[in-house]
Amino acid sequence: MLHELLEVIRHPEEEAKGYTRWWWYGCAVTREGIATQLEAMSASGFGGVEIQILYPIRPDNPEKGIRNIPFFSPEFFDILSFTQLECEKRGLRLDLTLGSSWPFGGPFVPSELAMQCAIPYQIDLHGPCEYECDLTTRIVGEVSVAVMGRMQDCVMLPETVTDITDRFVVKHLFGWPWGTRMEPLHIPEGNWKIVFFVIHRYRQMVGKPAPNAEGYVIDHCRSDAVSCFFENMVQPISNHLGYGAINSFFCDSIECDGHNWSGILLDEFQKRRGYDLRPHAYALWGDLGDISPDVRHDYFLTMSELTIENFFEPFTAWSKRNGAQARIQAHGTWADILKAYATADIPEGETFGDQNVLGCNTIHRRLAVSAGHLYGKKIISNETFTWLCKPRFTETPEILKAAVDAVFLDGMNMIVNHGFPYSEPDAEERLPFYASCHLCNDTPWWPHYRHLARYIQTVSALLRRGRHVSEIGIFLPQADIWSDNLLSDLHMAMKLEEHIGRDVADAIAKAGYWFDYLNDDALVRLGSLCEGGIRIGGNEYRVILLIGCTRLDEKTAECLHAFVEAGGVLIAAEQIPLQGCGLMDRKQKDERVRSCIEELFGSKRQPGSVRPYLTYEQCSEESDQNGIRSGQIAPESQSTDVRAFKRHVGKGDAIFVPDRRASLISALQDTLRPDVTLSCPDTVGYVHREEGDTHFYFLSNISPKECRNTAFFRDRHTGFRVFSPETGEEIHAHSFEEASDGMRVVLDHPPYGALVVFFSPEVDLARVRMNGAVEYISETDLVNWTFSVPSLGFTASMPEPTSWEEQPALHYYSGEGRYACTFTLDAEILPDQQVRLVLTSLFCSAEVWVNGFHAGDLWKSPYHLDIGRHLHQGSNNLLLVVTNPLINELLNPGLRDTPLPIVLPYWPYFGNVINNIRQERLSYEAERAAILTPQRSGLSGSVRLCVMNPSM
Repeated sequence: MLHELLEVIRHPEEEAKGYTRWWWYGCAVTREGIATQLEAMSASGFGGVEIQILYPIRPDNPEKGIRNIPFFSPEFFDILSFTQLECEKRGLRLDLTLGSSWPFGGPFVPSELAMQCAIPYQIDLHGPCEYECDLTTRIVGEVSVAVMGRMQDCVMLPETVTDITDRFVVKHLFGWPWGTRMEPLHIPEGNWKIVFFVIHRYRQMVGKPAPNAEGYVIDHCRSDAVSCFFENMVQPISNHLGYGAINSFFCDSIECDGHNWSGILLDEFQKRRGYDLRPHAYALWGDLGDISPDVRHDYFLTMSELTIENFFEPFTAWSKRNGAQARIQAHGTWADILKAYATADIPEGETFGDQNVLGCNTIHRRLAVSAGHLYGKKIISNETFTWLCKPRFTETPEILKAAVDAVFLDGMNMIVNHGFPYSEPDAEERLPFYASCHLCNDTPWWPHYRHLARYIQTVSALLRRGRHVSEIGIFLPQADIWSDNLLSDLHMAMKLEEHIGRDVADAIAKAGYWFDYLNDDALVRLGSLCEGGIRIGGNEYRVILLIGCTRLDEKTAECLHAFVEAGGVLIAAEQIPLQGCGLMDRKQKDERVRSCIEELFGSKRQPGSVRPYLTYEQCSEESDQNGIRSGQIAPESQSTDVRAFKRHVGKGDAIFVPDRRASLISALQDTLRPDVTLSCPDTVGYVHREEGDTHFYFLSNISPKECRNTAFFRDRHTGFRVFSPETGEEIHAHSFEEASDGMRVVLDHPPYGALVVFFSPEVDLARVRMNGAVEYISETDLVNWTFSVPSLGFTASMPEPTSWEEQPALHYYSGEGRYACTFTLDAEILPDQQVRLVLTSLFCSAEVWVNGFHAGDLWKSPYHLDIGRHLHQGSNNLLLVVTNPLINELLNPGLRDTPLPIVLPYWPYFGNVINNIRQERLSYEAERAAILTPQRSGLSGSVRLCVMNPSM
């Protein structure tokens, strides 16, 4: 097995190559441009492309060969067919984002199938009185639900609520429907409130789509709306290209602004929840007493079920019927987030913002990964580099590598670049996407991207082998989220991270505990009890955390009780969940949940004031001193302090801690030693996988500094080997020591350096080699350099390299610069002797040429390269071909966009249609405002030649 895994590092599978999103602006593409860019993608190491057709940014111009191809025109289908064949020629897989832009919709969607937004209005009245109101021009839309209820201390009394929806009628003007009026209504004595929910007439439109793709966004809760989209927008494309021509159909993130209602909600709510929402609707916006959280829970649960059953599941089923996979980003939905991700063949997360650091990303990554682990998805994808660098165009291969490793350390194993904008080979201007890194063949350092592509392929292939190892599960308190939130298009992923705490999840991960998130469905439907825990999706979870959780589904409570009895450990932080979920039979549900949980944690125990966590030994000592048996809960009358405690139930333990930070980490450490303990946890992370009898760990240092990291691998006692996934070379550990419960290994991580440690019985521990100290026998500074930019006819001499933006003529130059020098070696270089070229600073990548031979490339720190095999005694020539980021060129104040005239001779005829899009999506003004001076480019500081001891 070890041999097979090492082959993955040396020869990773083609299917593990990364993808890139490929933006077609206005579908203004040509066959020549498509073929040219696909060739560039293939040469750069991509394995597939994902087409996303967006807004136009140039008007039609026959003289320049620009035509924005209308959606569904004959040309549209022809260009897609051509692209599919060109991908096939090059072995590139083709994915397609359905529709144009996002969210899903189009010109064929009628208003009744468009997404709905309910807006609550309220009128406060004091009775007794008669009340009527003309709402014409005061509301825009139809009243869906209206109620009246008596108010007491800001609470609407449930027993007084009356459904008055039928009092809202259409007002006519000369026979035409013109508005809405409320017919006379008697208001009894006291303070009353009328609340009505208006379905807004104006629905969300598809955001800046391609020509002929404009229209309403579909109602994601309705099967007929989803079917309308598939039948009209995507089935014709699949029919034209043929079964299986598309590798995956893609659903971008759910960004349905205000989608908090559906035309089928009231009927479906009655069927699914067993009661009428109408008289309880005020709970969605105000206080209807203690039943309010239960009603809100039921509302969101119904919306969740409708979205999963009528949108996510049909999306995957439709893809399969057309010979493709479904790749889905579920973040943004209000639904059960793990279940939504799990409907996909390939769940996909997203890296959004400054994410080139080590950190557990719950919102966009760890939730998608957890769904993959729980529901058995081999491949878990990530949209990578979205808004990575602000200002844009400052990204370098090194920054990208750090961002990719952060994705891998969260458990992903497929990278989709964000991304590659379409442009013609001889384009007059660059056409970057507004929210991404500019990762394409007109970026100066692009020739070096192939190194990162190979690295992505290697690590992705490795992280698809075997099974992921995780023993900790964090339960997602989705019932709390639903119960606590008012009417909204709830962003479940965001709310979950806010509820649990981004810092809390990150602290657990950096304490050495790799965890998955767990939902009710996985626990109850997929889980099977095993000795010491619960098995879900190949993992055996030994510890489950309840963080700030107050409500549980009764079946989940029963499952957690059985989990503890089977030997699992349940830790509740800050709260002990004693409430059930939903309005129907709420008292019985509460009682069943309370019964299960109190059998674990004891009766009537609720946190009061918080005190620091005590270890269980300290708790036991204090309990004994107070006459309380160890493990028993102290009577609340004895103290108002909240104390940590542990109760043994069955074969397992139920633990309460008063806070979710230090106390929770301490409880975890007392319960279970981390799988991997790292001495540099703020910059080094890990992923643990197992295949056969081999355990392997991917570790990466996401830091510009080298790191000597002591890693303790629990339960590992075999020999091990260490490899670099960047080079495929074997690396020797600095030292190691076997302990009774595992192996302590000291590893030297270079800056932004990754290592893979393989533990296998095939490796004899006694023969594991360790690194010796690096010894240089000579170090020489190379001097007298010539710098040139051949494309500009620029040449300068310098004693040592300096960055080129210091030259007035090169302030705003982005491209390639050449640093050359000649030096003499007096002694002969031995065959096994390393001669290391060491650069002080590089901005940002370089080809290294020695005596006319390409010695290698430098694209990330440390900027060291062995060039000994190309040197000889006597005179030698060194050439460094350096590239910089694109930012300096775009800072040029002379580079300004000239607005189009008001009237154009060709489509779209209105010049400001394009002007407005370019100002919002293509402008460089934000970069110019943020960066006032050109950024460093090229080389700076000494360049040394270091001859190493031949024995090293």
